[in-house]
Amino acid sequence: MMFDFDTDGRAAAKPPVPLFPADRPLPYDQDAEQAVLGAALVGGENAFADAGEYLTAADFYSPANREIWQALQAVSETGGIDAVTVADELRRRGKLEIVGGLARLAQLMSAVPTAANIAHYCVIVRDRSIRRNLIRASEDVLERSYDLQHAVMDIVGRAERVMAEASTRHAGGTDERVGDGMAAVIAGIEKAGDRCGGAADDSLPPEQWPLKTGLRGIDNLVLELEPGDLVILAARASIGKTALMWNIVEYQAHKVPVGVIQIEMSNRQARYRLLCQRAKVSLTKLRVGKLTVREWEDLVTACAWLKTAQIYLDDNTSHLAGICGRAKQWRERHGIRVLWVDYLQLVQAAGRNNARTRDNEIGEITGRFKRLAKQLGIPIILLSQLNRHAEGVKPKLSHLRESGNIEQDADIVALLHRDRVHLQDSQPAEVQIAKNRNGMTGEAALTWVPQYCLFTDRSPIDDEAVPEI
Repeated sequence: MMFDFDTDGRAAAKPPVPLFPADRPLPYDQDAEQAVLGAALVGGENAFADAGEYLTAADFYSPANREIWQALQAVSETGGIDAVTVADELRRRGKLEIVGGLARLAQLMSAVPTAANIAHYCVIVRDRSIRRNLIRASEDVLERSYDLQHAVMDIVGRAERVMAEASTRHAGGTDERVGDGMAAVIAGIEKAGDRCGGAADDSLPPEQWPLKTGLRGIDNLVLELEPGDLVILAARASIGKTALMWNIVEYQAHKVPVGVIQIEMSNRQARYRLLCQRAKVSLTKLRVGKLTVREWEDLVTACAWLKTAQIYLDDNTSHLAGICGRAKQWRERHGIRVLWVDYLQLVQAAGRNNARTRDNEIGEITGRFKRLAKQLGIPIILLSQLNRHAEGVKPKLSHLRESGNIEQDADIVALLHRDRVHLQDSQPAEVQIAKNRNGMTGEAALTWVPQYCLFTDRSPIDDEAVPEI
């Protein structure tokens, strides 16, 4: 019997602490669990993505709450999280009535007016989950300690592992020893050495092919697009950023699968663009059908290549969660090595409200794309618009629209520029690598060929350098 002392100094009996975990209920916080679910329903895809950084379904103590979380997860793959879509998913799973029906979902949403504090709620839920896991693990250690067949150091090692896992989970993220990844680093250096020594990239298998743009001036600065990179390709409207995207996509698709989310252009228009630049046929002539015999032959050859090209298109998805879900699907099914999104300012963030500025929303979007690039192990290239201050002048980083977080999250920022003149003849253009976290900055000289919607490397000898005869 344990004793405590009352205010008169007399000993008073204190109830014993139960020895076994089964004697006490496991810790959990129903209010926090409900707050997470309610905030995800209110905030939509972005709020759920944030919660996903902290929690899994196993972290919820209540079986009903676990079912709602799993339904949210399923809906988030296609975008459009709200009470109706989540209820439909629960109904499809045969779980809607078990969790309390539509009334329960409405109750969850009404209890949380905003998703702003979802991270705080998640920390509480994760804390209780870690505690439950520690209690279960402690019971296992206790039983092994009574069993003399288990060596003491084995039990100690098991307890230390449990504590280390709990500590890591509480801190968030993962760690790794610097030497663990050195084999991949050495392999990359050897690969670069082989190319420098004359080994052709075309001889490499697709999984080893260095991801480049096919434009010598850009590749000399960027060298290679790395897994996990977030790249911004920005220009004023109608300067040709989409055309440059298709130039590079066509080149990359010769060796690796490429995914393209096009919010502004339809898949049909994209096919016209690709045919035009591949066959070197005027887009106008292509659309009206006034083609020479040679042009028809070139089109047939281009069509044959496009039929087998590893280019995956989506012109129906504009919500951030939907794009992320599509990218994961393409990565899993087709093994895409790069994702393009045209363009950033058209991506719809979930849970819009008047309290957030557009700059904040763009920051959330670029931050999510950066995490997705690291998660999938591929570069993601976002096309972006420059603001009106870039009109008629050489663009710079401050000209990025809603630039607050774009520059911060991006590993590479490329700014496309040319004079806004509507000529049918070729004209000079340039891409300025204004930020390059892992390489050089500088300018790449290009030539814009409007009849083919095509950019090419500009010859080092311009017209002024040719002597008159």
